[in-house]
Amino acid sequence: MTMEIDTPPDSGEILSPSNDIIFECRGDISPETLESTEAVFRDVLEELKEEWALETMEPFAVEVFDNSSYRDNFSGPGQWKYNFLLKSPDLTKLYINTDIFQTIPEDVRGQIKHETAHIVINQAVGDDKAYKKSLLLKEGLAVPDEGVNTRLVKKIKQGEIQGLPNPIDCDNYKKIDGDTNKEPFTQQTDYLVIFSFCDFLIKHVGHERIKKIILALNEHEDLVTAYKAVTSEDLQTVVTKWQDEISEQL
Repeated sequence: MTMEIDTPPDSGEILSPSNDIIFECRGDISPETLESTEAVFRDVLEELKEEWALETMEPFAVEVFDNSSYRDNFSGPGQWKYNFLLKSPDLTKLYINTDIFQTIPEDVRGQIKHETAHIVINQAVGDDKAYKKSLLLKEGLAVPDEGVNTRLVKKIKQGEIQGLPNPIDCDNYKKIDGDTNKEPFTQQTDYLVIFSFCDFLIKHVGHERIKKIILALNEHEDLVTAYKAVTSEDLQTVVTKWQDEISEQL
């Protein structure tokens, strides 16, 4: 799953500041790899800023590691085979293992977009506390790519999911199951469910009302009541519409 770190390492050499991103190099990074990394981050950032109508933002840092330096600096709970990105708890810095370009090249953009989305959405909402209240929205709104529905439908057809889960359970149980030793989080069933639902939710109510729903979490005890307060609609009704849409693809 996506992870946050508790104690960031010391910053490395600042290589190429831009208006919104400062890249810092850690370890033996070739100029070509650094250039590729910067290009993906900048492309993703511009896309996300447009989606969330974020005209200006506080700059954030990206530390670029080779595989050895990344493993030396970060020790996780054994779930490291497909873990190549981390974010700082205050959402001001991302850490990337450039081994991702060789190991899962098809997933590079999706993982970078997901982690960068946390920073962009948090700044677009403008309330760090509210943004972190709903696990479903915090993780699910950071949709990595347009292929989440296709991958979810494939897993259902293969029998990996028995019936469509209720994405609201993500908040009820306060967890998202998955093992990055087996597959990247962008391929994991629980993540695909919340990505697919939140993508549907964005199209259903729009980015501006999503921001209002997140802010309403400061005044309401859970997402269901916050959603109702902003939209006058039952969130379970939206879940049912999403489930019907997925079912039509089976």
